[in-house]
Amino acid sequence: MNPTQKWLIGVAGFLIVFGALYFLDWNLLRPYIARKVTSATGRSLTINGDLKVHLSLRPRIIANDIVMGNAEWGQGVLLNENFIRILKR
Repeated sequence: MNPTQKWLIGVAGFLIVFGALYFLDWNLLRPYIARKVTSATGRSLTINGDLKVHLSLRPRIIANDIVMGNAEWGQGVLLNENFIRILKR
């Protein structure tokens, strides 16, 4: 395999991975994210709204209608937000 073929295979692979991530329905990951956050914090997390991921030089995650439960010794709900944005700087 010559260097040109290797380069083309690398570019094609990158485009396939980027395309798969771009067109992925991120809402399918809501239960997985909720389980991971719940196990890490010990507090229940529910994502009732849409989960959007924007891939760019500054990727961001936008989650709508988030409810996070309080600790067992606390009362009520710790967090009830309609909109949360997570930015990578």
